[in-house]
Amino acid sequence: MTWILIIGGGLIAVALSAYIALVNPGFLKSKPIAPVVPAVDTPAAAAGLTKAAKPAEPATGVFKKTATALGAGPGSEFATYSNGEAQTSNSEKNPNSEKNPNSEKTSNSKKDSQGKPDGKQEATASNAVTSTVWVSPTASADPAAIAAAYTKSGGEKLGTLTTVPAGPRGGSMACAAVSAQQSLCFWTDEGVSGAADVTGMGRSAAAQLVANMRIALEPPVIP
Repeated sequence: MTWILIIGGGLIAVALSAYIALVNPGFLKSKPIAPVVPAVDTPAAAAGLTKAAKPAEPATGVFKKTATALGAGPGSEFATYSNGEAQTSNSEKNPNSEKNPNSEKTSNSKKDSQGKPDGKQEATASNAVTSTVWVSPTASADPAAIAAAYTKSGGEKLGTLTTVPAGPRGGSMACAAVSAQQSLCFWTDEGVSGAADVTGMGRSAAAQLVANMRIALEPPVIP
């Protein structure tokens, strides 16, 4: 008797499903899953650097042209970060400000008997680090393609593009030196692409910095 009830219930369930499918053809079809757009952000701080009030030029202008060349849609973020030393040593001068008559005297006091800057000044300059970044949730290109678009958009002349560790966020990343104290890094990972113009350190150090910055620039997506 139990088996008869189980079989009968099963047949009724099959018949009911068939009827619903006949009335509503889409009932048995799985609904398409909406694609998840990766998250990008430019928070107040990233990898120990502080966000400036506005993105630096001309680096940001070149990155905007690069984004356009790659067909990056809305959602791109641009920002400049520094360690504070960069703001002190590279601060913009106000052309309308009056010249301090004692400035030359003060400047000369920072030099040794041979006219060279003292050790303290050199240390401040060498510690200045800035990183201007662009990150997009829609651009789809590998690091080499981003680097090529950057160059065609009027960017700095790049040295050899070298694959580097992408860091905790994964994907692929490559960096190229412009000089001993400037490098460009480009990366891509699951829909996110980005670039960073780093000054104040060599290529290897810049690659490590950018890999760490990506933790803040690419927050995890919460479904």
